[in-house]
Amino acid sequence: ALQWAVAGGAPEIGLRLAGLLARYWVIRGRFAEGLAWIESALAAVGADAPIEDRARALRVSAHLLEGEGSAYDRGGRLGEARARAERALALSREAGEPAGIAQALLVACEFEVAGTLPQRRRRALAEEALIHARRAGDQPLEALALMDRALAVGAEPGMAEFDEVEAALRRLGSTRHLLGLYNSAAYNCIKEGRPE
Repeated sequence: ALQWAVAGGAPEIGLRLAGLLARYWVIRGRFAEGLAWIESALAAVGADAPIEDRARALRVSAHLLEGEGSAYDRGGRLGEARARAERALALSREAGEPAGIAQALLVACEFEVAGTLPQRRRRALAEEALIHARRAGDQPLEALALMDRALAVGAEPGMAEFDEVEAALRRLGSTRHLLGLYNSAAYNCIKEGRPE
């Protein structure tokens, strides 16, 4: 379907489909494949696609770059990934959808995780994402914004912000994100010289 759409059948549908397959690309670890389809679809459709679809595609492509390790500058792609995240955020703001803006802000947070603590830019992005997630009434996005906000200052179990995130993720039943929270908190401790 993607091949038919992107090759000229219906590039706008190809762009929408490639963007909506984000979870598939991530869960299956098919970052390069997802990037290739999104880039092909964006090239095929140009600026004629609905802004929401272009914004989603840019958000997904930046997230896929993070999945390939660009947050830690693997392949020298950190600058490209940050620029793509910024374009995604600008387009998401233009589209005006609170959930899309929150997602774009959280994607931008992904490229701040390698820095030393506290990560002020990550925290500011997460705080703004939290506002938009709440405006959208999107509890999963709200929990992810809370997580980025807490981890930006090195939160760990027993700290109020960490406990707030943990409770939000438990309410959602998000075991995968709970594991991510614990893993990131442990990584922060290592970065701070407290590996025990």
